[in-house]
Amino acid sequence: MRITYVLTTADAGAGTERAIFAQANSFADDGDVVSILSVYREVGTPYFDLDPRCRVDYVVEAEPEPNESDLTLSQRIHRRWGPSRLIPEAWDDQFCSASDSALPAALAAVECDVLVTTTPALTVLAARFAPPEVVIVEQEHRAAVSRSAASMEPLRRAAPEIDCLVSLTDRSTEWLRAELGPMAPRLETIYNSIPDIFYPQSSLTSTRILAAGRLVPQKSFAHLIQAFAEAAADNPGWTLRIHGRGPQEKALRKLIRTLGMESRIELVPPVPDLLAEWSKASVFALSSRSEGLPLVALEAMAAGLPLIAYDCDTGPAEIIDDGVNGLLVPAGDIGGLTSALSLVMSDRELREQLSAGAPAVAERFSAERIHTQWKSLFCDLIARRSEIPNRLDRAARFAADHANTDTGPDRLGHDSEPELQQTGRPDAVMRLETSDLRPVQLSRRVLATVDAILADARIRRFWIPAYDPVHHVLAVPAEERPALVAALAEQVPPAASIILFKGNSRLITEHWNPSSAEEPPVQMAQADVLRVVLSAADTAGTRESVTYCDIELWAEDDEGRLVPPRHNRALDLIAPEQLGTLSNVTVGERNVPAPAVVTRRLWSTVDFPIDAVFTWVDDTDEQWQQARARESVLLHRAVHAEATSAGRFRNRDELKYALRALEANAPWIRNIYVVTAGQRPSWYRPGSDRLKFVDHSEIFSDDSALPTFNSHAIEANLHHIEGLSEHYLYFNDDTLLTRYQRPENYFLSNGLMKFFVSPTKINDLPGLIPPHLAAGMRNRSLLERDFGITITQGMLHTPYPQRRSVNEEIEERYAAEWADTVRSKFRGSDDLSIASSLSMYYAFATGRAVPGSVRYTYLPLGAGDLGRRMQRARRGSFDVITLGEPAETPENPEIIDFAVANFLEEILPIPTEFEKSS
Repeated sequence: MRITYVLTTADAGAGTERAIFAQANSFADDGDVVSILSVYREVGTPYFDLDPRCRVDYVVEAEPEPNESDLTLSQRIHRRWGPSRLIPEAWDDQFCSASDSALPAALAAVECDVLVTTTPALTVLAARFAPPEVVIVEQEHRAAVSRSAASMEPLRRAAPEIDCLVSLTDRSTEWLRAELGPMAPRLETIYNSIPDIFYPQSSLTSTRILAAGRLVPQKSFAHLIQAFAEAAADNPGWTLRIHGRGPQEKALRKLIRTLGMESRIELVPPVPDLLAEWSKASVFALSSRSEGLPLVALEAMAAGLPLIAYDCDTGPAEIIDDGVNGLLVPAGDIGGLTSALSLVMSDRELREQLSAGAPAVAERFSAERIHTQWKSLFCDLIARRSEIPNRLDRAARFAADHANTDTGPDRLGHDSEPELQQTGRPDAVMRLETSDLRPVQLSRRVLATVDAILADARIRRFWIPAYDPVHHVLAVPAEERPALVAALAEQVPPAASIILFKGNSRLITEHWNPSSAEEPPVQMAQADVLRVVLSAADTAGTRESVTYCDIELWAEDDEGRLVPPRHNRALDLIAPEQLGTLSNVTVGERNVPAPAVVTRRLWSTVDFPIDAVFTWVDDTDEQWQQARARESVLLHRAVHAEATSAGRFRNRDELKYALRALEANAPWIRNIYVVTAGQRPSWYRPGSDRLKFVDHSEIFSDDSALPTFNSHAIEANLHHIEGLSEHYLYFNDDTLLTRYQRPENYFLSNGLMKFFVSPTKINDLPGLIPPHLAAGMRNRSLLERDFGITITQGMLHTPYPQRRSVNEEIEERYAAEWADTVRSKFRGSDDLSIASSLSMYYAFATGRAVPGSVRYTYLPLGAGDLGRRMQRARRGSFDVITLGEPAETPENPEIIDFAVANFLEEILPIPTEFEKSS
């Protein structure tokens, strides 16, 4: 087999080049003919070691002149030769007129079976100029979800003409599947590998944190430096060493000097490998805002280093089990990064615990395993090429196949049928009532289905709690594998399919659909996790949901005890004889066998009642409008424009979708209270005991304070709701839960509540300032006076955890300030923001709250890039999405109305019992 890899520059020392050279060396070891085509020569020799049997060909000489040491590659080539006419700078700025002249000829002259490109721009050039019989594979080494629309454009154009697109993570692959639709080529996920060598293990006694990477904005080293400087104050003796070079080096050195950390933070040059560095450190830190799959982090974990990383869109979460072999911090949360660093620096026992879980990553990403996947893929692509030798003919066949089909998703939200057949996903879906499509109900159904199959086959099994609360796990002794496979092959319904895993690593990209396939995949013998995926739709076929249940195969250790193939929350050893004395746990309506330990109340379990409170107003109500106009005229003080802005009261029926989100993703909520100005939504159907509307007059003890149009005044009285539980969540109606939440996300089992600090600062500003900022300043003054603490940040616009007793105490302690807030009919400079800020900081000051973290995104509806933001929100694994109305009416409000309505219905399509039938 002849393979040619195309790189922008083979002389660079980044992760892409490192991964490509590792692949090239492994194919050379197999006797394959391997070459590397480098667009630019910068220093004349590759940065990483390359097998001498591999040839490197450079296309454009671009060695830096003596006076160009501070210039980037793109700056140098544009200064010398001018911009490219083939590749717009917005697509990729590393092309120029010299590459326009030389690269097409170089691509046309390649003699290979497989041409591997490494950026979308190189892919579009390869599709245009490479010989038509060559198989073209793009390796996407960046997190595809983080690419700009412009940098994705060349891939969109080239996609139908290439043979395969390979991503580093399943998340990127699925994003590309949705983004490219039916024009996508074959899509695969193959991880980067780490060398099968000895990694010097850290003793964890060093007081050094290690980091490495290009000094570019994407790596967010400024965040790491700031976080370390903050954490270092409480952890004397610790140092941070960053290996890297790049355009931000001067700025980072200046930041280090500004923070006075020259003696504790080192910026040192990169090295081809960090083997000599692992044993000198005790922690590896990764602060990137986007990653493909970070090789350097994999190697650090193979050396036993605990990893602290931002949980960016892809990458870290693929290799870190949070709390097991590292710590994940919400992306961009410098405070969270500071806390994580400080925690690991100060706790030797925690470092040892995380270190013990780190080396297992080596097996998942071993060079032998990854090379086998690449070899299999290339051989398969070459074999398929023989059916239609000319790539242009393959593209024409593809276009013809799709010429008369709908290029968008069908009404169930599936990809087109040919794509479903190609991936092995089930042709059928299970038809259920709409309410049964919610995550909890559907997950219980698939558990019941799988457990019934195993019970009928008399297969020993037991239930264990999964990390993900809406997916279930059944453990089976590994010796039951033959019986298990036979039972699944016979009884898995047509609406279900199976994915094979080795631990957390996916073994094959296709699904095995037992109802339509004669034999299970050959990889079944290696799999130790079988994921049974169930597709379901409502009876009308307009809504679809997918969920799964995992079957883990527990193997025997040397002492005959069963051990799991991956981590779980409950146990990691069980004696086979204990399977005969299992207890039962009830999940939904089914009793499933379980070890006694998992049937007990875990120390961390929150089981006290929690209510939800929403504030809502209908701005189209004529009586309400008249009252608001009347009170506006009677205002005797100047108020900021924000206080009376129409956008503050805009009703888009967000409440309907907020309730849908609550029912789907927080079904453990006891009662739901909606606080209103005597209004009811047009879509509301009375009859539920759980949903209660509460009028302002029921919670305001002073009738003269009504009517009110001040959310600060309303939230100050929420704890007066009759029957409200001690613990509750306060929601604005524009706040949506978008994935399943556990009560533990908001409260600890001992009753402490969590709060989520925003990066938005509370500034000291004179004059008439926005009321929410003025309220933050007033909150701060009270906390400074009474507790000697200064708050500098507001809270994220998320659900606000509350304790009724805390707010009662605030009302009593700050009676005068509370009364000022309640009497203010529009937001004003004398307000407190109690439920949305003060109560949480006050609880923290009095030992009843702790900081927490939540994955959150904000959608400003007046933003010019609202469409892109909505796409990101759809794809992102966010806990909470909040909509933000613009203060001023936008130019084309009907466009925003249409976009928001479609967005809400798309992400939250399942009605609740609180809605009238449509």
